[in-house]
Amino acid sequence: MSETGIAKAEDFQQALHRTNVERVTLPRSGLSVLLCRPPVFAALRMGREGTELQTKITEATPEAVKPEDILAFTDWVTEMLSRLFLQPRFAGVPKPGEIGLGDLLVDDLQHIFRWLRGEVFST
Repeated sequence: MSETGIAKAEDFQQALHRTNVERVTLPRSGLSVLLCRPPVFAALRMGREGTELQTKITEATPEAVKPEDILAFTDWVTEMLSRLFLQPRFAGVPKPGEIGLGDLLVDDLQHIFRWLRGEVFST
């Protein structure tokens, strides 16, 4: 909190992390991670954006796929995973001790997307 007693942006982020952290076991690798579930409206927005970007790629013919659409989807995935992963940390360009997109199995990544949309829950 600031000297005035008014919350700062990081106060909201810390409160979110305290209440919405879930241990999720990824089905393909069997590895457990700590993910922070965003508030419901943020999760819905994130999921919708990802679905729209993915649809541009998957529903287009191979010759109609635009490089900028692939880049936008990759950027979205990186931003989303960076926000969700608390442990281990995720980064677009991983440093030692971090993971990147190339470290995740496709089935595990799909599970994370389903978890984000509220289709699966941790136990």
